[in-house]
Amino acid sequence: MKEKVEVIVLAAGYSSRFPEFKPLIKFGDKTLLERTIDNLYDVCSRIIVVCGFRADDIKKILVKYEKADIVINENYSNGMFSSILTGVMQIKEDRFFVVPADMPLIKEKTYLYLLEENEDIVIPVYKKKKGHPVLMKSKIIPELLKEEKDSNFSKFIKKKNFKLLEVDDAGILTDIDTYEDFEKIKFK
Repeated sequence: MKEKVEVIVLAAGYSSRFPEFKPLIKFGDKTLLERTIDNLYDVCSRIIVVCGFRADDIKKILVKYEKADIVINENYSNGMFSSILTGVMQIKEDRFFVVPADMPLIKEKTYLYLLEENEDIVIPVYKKKKGHPVLMKSKIIPELLKEEKDSNFSKFIKKKNFKLLEVDDAGILTDIDTYEDFEKIKFK
């Protein structure tokens, strides 16, 4: 039997640097969030979508995804790290990915390649730049939950041993922070 692995998809923020709510922007015939989920759907046994801002709108599009569970981060205004902490409290399997909702170009094969590693934390690298998704073992969740409230995901990871894994996937770096970023990927 194939290993069960979960994923936390971060979709709670305001998208404040973008003129629209990013998870729901149309990217072809689907939203960015749907594209991100489609690329990992066959790899993951459960998809934990952490919502906050506009959670009701996200719930409407996730109805068709049987594996998707919606979790509300009541403190989403505190930033992405608060959403990660909300998500990890729902993890039941031995390993899980963390990926922002605005990363629709990560290839399915990249998720599978990361799963070949057996480290506590595995981070994909493309052309010497770290990206997403981050793969973690659940045994480090207690440490993550004890992290200082003013910390962030990057600070936590820097304190730990992690493996960098070179991948042939520019999509691990392609998150969409600005409208210019979105215009660049629209034609890929």
